This record gives sequence, structure tokens and C-alpha cells, in this order.
Amino acid sequence: MNFSSPNPWAFSPKDEAFHSPDGQYEVAFWRIGEIAMSGPWGGDCAIVKDNLKLLIDEHCAAPVVWDEASQRMALPIWCEGRVQQIAVIDVGNAMYHLYARTYGVLWLKNFHGDLITGINSPVYRTKQLQFDLRLEEMERSKQLEWQEVDLPPF
Repeated sequence: MNFSSPNPWAFSPKDEAFHSPDGQYEVAFWRIGEIAMSGPWGGDCAIVKDNLKLLIDEHCAAPVVWDEASQRMALPIWCEGRVQQIAVIDVGNAMYHLYARTYGVLWLKNFHGDLITGINSPVYRTKQLQFDLRLEEMERSKQLEWQEVDLPPF
């Protein structure tokens, strides 16, 4: 397994993958820490455009993936029991959608159309991920708000 950055165990705010394809948005992480000793990382997360921030969650993980149009971004969210779920952020409508299925550790690779691909559990009992948004059950959605927020230095 090639553990190039960004991956669930090592990522930096400077990683190119955190920028939308059109260059208008970037993903900012702070208060990053290991979920367990030597485990994958997680932390607070926001999408940033100019001086506006769209606060996502306090339990975000990486890597993130953007769709081709830079309108949706998918990322793993840490949930109770040290499992992950996939969240999709619709930046144009400022909507957060969390999907019900749970995973071990996600390494998202691509977001094309309504299909998110990647790897579930990249170290142990590895499985390829084919996540079709049209077929998956949504657990909940919530409206987010663009706001001027000072983020900690990265």
C-alpha cells in the first residue's frame, strides 16, 4: 500500500487535495489529533472561501474528495465507536448530508458524478469502496451557514 499524503494517518492543510478543482474553496483542519494511539487523525474542519467559512464538524477526517464541478465535497466523519461515516457537503446550498453506512477507516480517492470511490480499512481487511449517493441511505441533513470566523493558524 502506498501511503502518500494525504491519507488517514498523515495530512497537511497545504495538501493540494484540500483545494477544490476550480480553486475557489479550500478545506481547513485544526485541533487535529489521533483517534487512538497510532491511529488515524481527526479534527475540526471548515470549507473556506475568501473571508467566509462553512463550519462542518468537530470530528472530520481526511482525505477529502471534491466533485469535478467543485460544488460537493465528501469526507469521512468519526462517529461513536471509532467508526466512520461519509458526509457530503453541498457548498452551493450550504448543506451537510451524513450517510448511514459505517466503515472502519476510509481513504477516499475520487468523487465523479454521484460515485465516491476509495478504500475501506486500508491496512487490515482492505476492501474497495464504491459509494453511490443515489443508492445509499441518508442518516441526516442539516443546513450550514457561511460566516466570518477566525480560524486558528494552521
